[in-house]
Amino acid sequence: MLYNKYMNGESPKVEIISGPEARKALDTGHVRALVENLMTGVFKEPEGASAEQVALLHAETFERIVGSVEQYADSGQIVVALADGEVAGIAAYEKFGSEPDGRSVYEIRRVSILPEFRGGKIFPQPAQQALETVRKIDPEAVVMIHTKHPKVRDWAISQEFRPTTHEHMGEIAGMEEDHIRSWKKFELPDGWGVYVMDPVTIAGKNEKLRQLGESREAKNLGPWNMDVDELYYIVEQGFPIKRSDLAHPTGEQPIVLTREDLRAMGVLRYIHATGKCMRIEPENIHPNDVLVLQPDELGNEEME
Repeated sequence: MLYNKYMNGESPKVEIISGPEARKALDTGHVRALVENLMTGVFKEPEGASAEQVALLHAETFERIVGSVEQYADSGQIVVALADGEVAGIAAYEKFGSEPDGRSVYEIRRVSILPEFRGGKIFPQPAQQALETVRKIDPEAVVMIHTKHPKVRDWAISQEFRPTTHEHMGEIAGMEEDHIRSWKKFELPDGWGVYVMDPVTIAGKNEKLRQLGESREAKNLGPWNMDVDELYYIVEQGFPIKRSDLAHPTGEQPIVLTREDLRAMGVLRYIHATGKCMRIEPENIHPNDVLVLQPDELGNEEME
């Protein structure tokens, strides 16, 4: 049974280090132990492979990840968590592409906490420091994280990361479509998700919500958004949303939907104030954004 230093609830003194200090702290033994921990979630055995083939692929994958961690340490792109002076965990960051508007895209990578330090409240400190470092380097950079670990996912969501697709990540990395399909099918264990945090889009979303709040204070809108379940019912019946659907005794209700809300519905059709029938799909909403439709943007009669 693996010994856990903090199984009785004790809390260590945690220190986060980076740069030359982190490089000095990470010896070969630490790196290999941290990567061995990562391998439990990273490695996927090929279907139909022999035991010898699996062992060879496991060894190749292990050494490749060890090399990447060493490279991050050498280049100063890693943070190390010390618990009572001992290496307990790491997180790295890397610029790996650009969005169409030219903004840089970074990825938080190689998040690993040694098993014997779990329970010592080490996580999410290395990942948080890696994210803060990226924010200091480029406040407008898009940041992604690729994980299957529930704690890492929950931390990412708390930092306003939102689910996106492997295709999105692959396109940023410059992968060809065939490579992306192969990557998803053969190289990723089940349960992996990609999450994105775009500070510019988040700022735009917050501005939309602020304007909604002002409209409510001015009594131009009711106090509530249109109920998502009610919207779903109308969509399920095959009807476009009309302005009259937004009526409520407390005042007209705006439509506010996330990408995930709309993904559950499929497609939203609504009658625009001009009479045109408009169509919005989940992919039209950025993962970090919300769709806001004000009542005065909708009409009741579809133009022939």
